[in-house]
Amino acid sequence: MALQFALFDFFEESSVDVGEWQWIAKHQKLKQKDLDKETELTLWPDVEIAEAQKRMLSSKRGSVTDFTNTLLRVIHTADVLSVSSLTGKQSNAFKNSCKRPSQKLPWVDETISFIVKETRSSEARVKHAITQLCNTEKKKQ
Repeated sequence: MALQFALFDFFEESSVDVGEWQWIAKHQKLKQKDLDKETELTLWPDVEIAEAQKRMLSSKRGSVTDFTNTLLRVIHTADVLSVSSLTGKQSNAFKNSCKRPSQKLPWVDETISFIVKETRSSEARVKHAITQLCNTEKKKQ
């Protein structure tokens, strides 16, 4: 509602006619309705993302690494990524430096199959991208 009054004040001082102002106000209402009705999309059981997040993912399909990083950061926190790996085993690179035991990344099999399907990439490239992201997050800790 405040947005409509701000728009009215702006257009009252400008040279825009009333018909154009009404169109802009109607367009702003539609945008707000879209935001209010943001639907959740189910990727696999127990994992849902917002429609806006799905659109953001769709824009990253060209790069397996970007798509993987974006998806994993949407469904997992940085803390979960920092203590996780594909298999749940401790990496040799972090054997002495990591104080917390490594755990298997939740939904790893579903994530890999989803990324392979969406990006039409090989499973090996997806696993490599996941491992890189987890290692990067471990280094940040």
